[in-house]
Amino acid sequence: MKCDDAIERFLQREDYHIPLAIRLHILFCTLCRMEIHRLRDLFISLRDYAPYALEEDCTDSVMQLIQKDDVNSLQYLSSRIWLIAGSVLLASNFIIQYSDSLQWLKVHFGRDLEIPLHIIMGLMISVYAVIFIGTHLEELKRYVRTWSVKEH
Repeated sequence: MKCDDAIERFLQREDYHIPLAIRLHILFCTLCRMEIHRLRDLFISLRDYAPYALEEDCTDSVMQLIQKDDVNSLQYLSSRIWLIAGSVLLASNFIIQYSDSLQWLKVHFGRDLEIPLHIIMGLMISVYAVIFIGTHLEELKRYVRTWSVKEH
């Protein structure tokens, strides 16, 4: 084991016990032994030092508050952003016909590039539509319910 590996393995541990592989290394390497023992003593001394004193353990009450809180981690994106992104995807499918980059690609790779390019663009639009529908499923369900009620 190299010196850097021994010290890095020691620093990756959460407890400050020295594992057997590192013990074997520091048995023969005095520099690592001094460094690891110095780091271990420093970490142990820092563990006992706290800039504030807690009168009681508050982890249970904090965890209960976190579990009670109804957090919705999904961020809502406005419909305007979805509309702009979809418009850019759709427009790029038509505008690419007239781009200089496509002309350059045709010169270097031939006309066989057009079909795979349009397949990829179609797949991108399909993936966009699936993601859009998946993220707006609740709104779509409400719309279908109100639409079916109006028909009857």
